[in-house]
Amino acid sequence: PVVYYNLDDGGATNQYPPEQTAPNTCDDITGNTCQTPNNFDGINNGATTGVTGKFSNAWDFDGSNDYVEISDSILSGTGDFTVTAWINPDSSSGNDAFISNYDSSGGLEFYTSSGNLKYYLTSDEQTSAIPNNQWTPVALTRESGTITMYVSGASTLTSTTGGTQDIPTSVNMRIACITNCSEIFDGQIDDVSFWSRSLSSSEISSIHSGSGAEVDTLSDLSNLTAYYDFEQTSTTLENQAPQTYT
Repeated sequence: PVVYYNLDDGGATNQYPPEQTAPNTCDDITGNTCQTPNNFDGINNGATTGVTGKFSNAWDFDGSNDYVEISDSILSGTGDFTVTAWINPDSSSGNDAFISNYDSSGGLEFYTSSGNLKYYLTSDEQTSAIPNNQWTPVALTRESGTITMYVSGASTLTSTTGGTQDIPTSVNMRIACITNCSEIFDGQIDDVSFWSRSLSSSEISSIHSGSGAEVDTLSDLSNLTAYYDFEQTSTTLENQAPQTYT
């Protein structure tokens, strides 16, 4: 029915639908765990927003003390993952980290060093040169213990170094510097993503084609943990990926 009047209250009060209390499924269903969303938004620490990017806006990092801090659990453990980014270095004279999450026991660092792209997972591995003052797409994947680095859609290095290295949760993930900012990126960053699976070479090639922003070029967004388009001009770098829960 739409309405129901029983006329028992001395008036004509609609009795339908009856008052209902939604059950608290976290408390009432045995074995069900309450879940909270992981939005994985980043906090801007000094970066200049709204500069010209690869796709509309980007953020500029001064190579001195600018960085973005994100949750420690965006990537963790020893499983498969993918990290992608478009970078435009102003200079690269030392180790300039643009993605980093490691502590004294090890972890992940994706960086340029004197113009060369490197990653660190227990020890350093190096690949081809990265030019200054030019947008270059880069990616790092781990699948079943094998690390692959990509530059401009092409695989430039395959290695098992760091294939079983744990990514810690004792420190937060950072964009544009390592934990203590002793290694810090100087330049612009755009279109960064973190995945809890290893993207295929064809997916990397599609992202690196430059035909559009990452979420517009891939049809399968499963296991996309976080995606940052750097369009924001505030203190928050907003995660544009579908929410995940813990």
